Amino acid sequence: PDTANVYEVRMKLAAGGVLGTSTRGFEILDQQSFGATAFDKQVNFQRALQGELERSISTIDGVRFARVFLTLPKFTYYTRDNTKPSASVLVYLEPGTKLDTRQVKGIMELVAGAVEGLDVSSVKVIDNHSRVLSDSVVLDLQSMEATNKFELKRQVQQYYTNLITQKLEQIFGPGNVVVMSEIELDWQKIEKESKKYEPVSKNEGIVISKEEEKETSQGAFPGGEIGTAGNIPPTTYPSVEAGSESFQRSRSVVNYNVNEMYERIVSDRYGEIASKSFTVVVDASAIEFMSTDSALEEELKKAISLATNSPSTSIALVFMPFNRRVAAEIEAEMKKAQQAEAHRRLILGYALLVVVVVLAIFVIAYQMRRARARKLVEERKRQLERELRERFEEEVREIAPEEEEFAQFVKELKDLSDRDPESVADIIRMWLSE
Repeated sequence: PDTANVYEVRMKLAAGGVLGTSTRGFEILDQQSFGATAFDKQVNFQRALQGELERSISTIDGVRFARVFLTLPKFTYYTRDNTKPSASVLVYLEPGTKLDTRQVKGIMELVAGAVEGLDVSSVKVIDNHSRVLSDSVVLDLQSMEATNKFELKRQVQQYYTNLITQKLEQIFGPGNVVVMSEIELDWQKIEKESKKYEPVSKNEGIVISKEEEKETSQGAFPGGEIGTAGNIPPTTYPSVEAGSESFQRSRSVVNYNVNEMYERIVSDRYGEIASKSFTVVVDASAIEFMSTDSALEEELKKAISLATNSPSTSIALVFMPFNRRVAAEIEAEMKKAQQAEAHRRLILGYALLVVVVVLAIFVIAYQMRRARARKLVEERKRQLERELRERFEEEVREIAPEEEEFAQFVKELKDLSDRDPESVADIIRMWLSE
């Protein structure tokens, strides 16, 4: 129907896999026509690059398919557009899927790396719910850049603070110097291009073409009397000598090119120190033996200026007594805390020692109890063995004579079977046959 949105229907069909994949990559370049112009080749290359990026992005987990739109500067054999390229990426996500910041940044890095001169911040990533996913990545990059700048400034200030503090504490003693550094860093990167045209002065400039023309003529001309009298035939002609003439002409045409001066200045001061200022406070009570006159102040400023490579006007030197009361209170509290900690550790050590002693006593008592029980068992065992031996001897003594003879007979049979088993076997066979 006419009221249907063709693009929406096409998007739904593509999402359902009905249309299949129609993305074409660099195979487009294999079908170049013979009469293709430079513009046609550029457009085909852009289409091929977009298709390859769409294929690559579609392989990411959670992405059903993707569309990539590149805006590249126009380039011909005669002109080149200096505008920066940009890109837009539309990702159609699987139902219930959401791309995290790491995946979005990966898509932006992929597109920026595939297009020459494309910055990551110039890549926009949008999902099928019209959410701009790249904003969070750009914000993170900007926050990271700001954090890096602040951290670099802090490190530079800490470096100069430690440098001045270490040198002055060797003079005034530890804890008697406080240094406050303020460093301003320059984050500007300026590129300037200029062209200047100057008129050509005489006999100066670049010669484009030069044309020289010279003409020389020399010869004789007939002589005679001037006027009509010379044309009337007389009876006699006057004798007149013939004359000669010469002619010379030269012309020179020189074409000069217009004097054109092209200047490109790049000022990259990114991260350089723009200005430095220091405030140094010295404890006046620690320099009572010194004279805090202007000469000392100037000498200190000069020394700090040479050490930090900064002008003396950016250094402020102040002598004033430090308030040690708070430091003394903090030190007293720290001592109390250390003593309490030592007391607690001592009590804990005693408690552990008591526990170890109790455990040792328990183990020793248990071992002694086990040894005593083992000794009683062994004595009981020896006593039982002795009683059994005595009863066995009494029973042996009470055996009847007949039993004793039978036992003697059995013993002899055993001895006989050990000495001559074959004879015993023959006797047994004979008994069995009977």
